[in-house]
Amino acid sequence: MTVLTPTEGQSGAWADLEPGVYEATLTAIEDVGVSAAYPDSGPRFRLVYTLDGVLDEEGKPVTMFSWCSQKLTTGAKQSNLWALAEALGAPPQKGVPYDVEGQLVGKRCQVVVNLKDTQNGPRPGIANVLPPRKGPAGAMAAAAPPAAPAADDVCAVPGCGKPLSRYDDKGIPLCEGHSA
Repeated sequence: MTVLTPTEGQSGAWADLEPGVYEATLTAIEDVGVSAAYPDSGPRFRLVYTLDGVLDEEGKPVTMFSWCSQKLTTGAKQSNLWALAEALGAPPQKGVPYDVEGQLVGKRCQVVVNLKDTQNGPRPGIANVLPPRKGPAGAMAAAAPPAAPAADDVCAVPGCGKPLSRYDDKGIPLCEGHSA
């Protein structure tokens, strides 16, 4: 039996995400076993995506999760894992062993975020994963950050609003406290 003590918690910056398409990286794949809610699906993976340029209250990158079965099938009804591998540019080959984590973790992509109805009200969730945006040599196109902070710019960390001291390497304005 698991006993938890309720505490006042934070919902995290992901709770404030607007529906849309976000640049992301698949940063982890975790084997979570068989779901109690969907036992017929068999063993599942928890997929962890880090959203580019989206920071939480502490200035750390926001992560989101999705789940899929560990089935790797193609044909008339392609598995979600097979479709994900294709979207990430690492398609499996029928009959050839496939190192899921080795082939997919670290791959760039776009995640489509929509609002899902839950028992606690609507919350953002990943509706789909798309291939990364095309750019020079297949890399992600990134806007160059301004050379110096503008006088009216403030920190991009939600709820901060302090004057910024620098832009990070992705062009996100950060205050002195969130620059570390």
